[in-house]
Amino acid sequence: MARKLRTSPAGIPQHIHRLSRPALSALPDDEDKAVYLKALANYATRYQVAVHAWGMSDSQLQLLVTPKTDGGISSMLQATGRIYAQHYNQKYAHRGGIWQDRYKASLILADDYLIAVYRYIDRLLFVEGSTIPHVAANAANEPITADTKKAIGSHSLHAQPRGWSSAYENQHGASTALLTPHSRYIALGDTPQDRQQAYQQLFSNVLPEAQLADIRKALKMSLALGDEHFIKRLEQVIGRRLLAGKPGRPKKAPLQKNAIGPAVSQAASA
Repeated sequence: MARKLRTSPAGIPQHIHRLSRPALSALPDDEDKAVYLKALANYATRYQVAVHAWGMSDSQLQLLVTPKTDGGISSMLQATGRIYAQHYNQKYAHRGGIWQDRYKASLILADDYLIAVYRYIDRLLFVEGSTIPHVAANAANEPITADTKKAIGSHSLHAQPRGWSSAYENQHGASTALLTPHSRYIALGDTPQDRQQAYQQLFSNVLPEAQLADIRKALKMSLALGDEHFIKRLEQVIGRRLLAGKPGRPKKAPLQKNAIGPAVSQAASA
């Protein structure tokens, strides 16, 4: 009997990228982003998905998450999308889809890459030397108010004028209903203060170009980052390629002597 392919295996961190439909801003203003985050926090809990880092702009969403169940990420995103679509369609008198049909995802199978993806997402929307327009600590819990915006404006950090991210939370330990630190993040220090300081130091440094290229390629092609031997074993479990193939047509396997008929793939007969 053929096995159903598992594209979101439990316990393995994933880097998620979701884009608006062309010529559409899925998250146009602060209220919209807060509504989406509140729904995301709710369904991350319901579908047992730990969110480690997140970033959003008007037209995109990026997440670093670990599901506790197979398929948890897809269920979380679908449920969040349905709730958010009600808000968006009513507010903007919109009909039709908001997001591109498929989101991009890569599996993170190496500890050094996991922290790199933390930094990639937290830094993605940031511009050096600007001022934080919003600290996202309570965005999953509370609506945006004028007082909140005024208080937030006093923070001077590397920030983004175009979007929100979990950078402040991961650097300063702000309380949130959305974030769950990964064990690799916890290993940065013995105390919360030690971890925050260690992450601040990492965050302040630009990612090496080689790591950036690996992260972007894996996300674009829905591949995996990590040990090649482990990735190949995982490919057998989930039934799809996670490593980039070599260019050109794959070589045909030599026929065995006295072989009769075409070879049957193991995947088809599993």
